[in-house]
This record gives sequence, C-alpha cells and structure tokens, in this order.
Amino acid sequence: MTATYANDLTLIALRFPDDDAHPDDHPAAEQVTAAVCAALRGDPYELAVRLDVSDFDRRVLTAAADVPAGATVSYGQLAQMAGCPAASRAVGGALARNPLLVLFPCHRIVRADGALGGYAAGAQRKRRLLALEAGQRVLGSMVSGSTG
Repeated sequence: MTATYANDLTLIALRFPDDDAHPDDHPAAEQVTAAVCAALRGDPYELAVRLDVSDFDRRVLTAAADVPAGATVSYGQLAQMAGCPAASRAVGGALARNPLLVLFPCHRIVRADGALGGYAAGAQRKRRLLALEAGQRVLGSMVSGSTG
C-alpha cells in the first residue's frame, strides 16, 4: 500500500499502488502497517489520520468503520447506518472517494443481492480482503492483484 502523510506525520491517504510494491521509508510506515493489519483482524488500533472529506462522506466512512471485520452490509444498509436511508447511490460515491482504504473499510460494503459491487482498488482486491478477513488463506499479491 502507498501512504500519504501531512507535514505533521498524520496519515491522509492510503491506496494500493498500480505497480509493484516498494518499501515505505516514512517514519510512520511501521505504525501504518500495524494499523492496517489490526484493522483487517478487527482489532483496535491507534493512528493519527486526517479525513479531508465532505460531512456526508465522513458520516458514510464513519458508519463503514462500524462494520466488523469479516462482515458485510449492503450499500442501502450503510446508508441507513449513516442516517441517510434513501441515499444508497450517494453512499457508493462516498465510498469511491475514500482516501483511507482498509482503515475505513469500504471493501465490506456489497450490493443488496450479495454481489461485490465496486471498489476503488478493484474487485479482485475487494474479494481478497473479504477472504482474508473471513480467515481464508489468500494466495498471490494484494499489491499487484495477481491470482498466484
């Protein structure tokens, strides 16, 4: 994953890179890695983050953070959790703008029919993250999206 930090070492973005992984030599990289691993296990973590999004997006992402690891909810259910029951399409847009993938776990949000739906880092990564959280062995690289 590629992390972007503010001048005060606050994490402001976390994305899967499009190319091969490279080590992050930022002073906070180890703490970010630990937080991502904890988030995927469903364990609590402490990490300074800055969420520069609209109020609506913040409500949606905060509600997504309440979905436990290994569980999924639909876009409509997340809209209800965020206090906007008629805004399931807008919820999808808010998730697509999520600057902190995994920490605000938009991969846990699926379509009402159980299909995966979209994910900013691609359907294959979404599938792998959900499998990892469900305790399944995941082969291949989460970075390149390979199926190895």
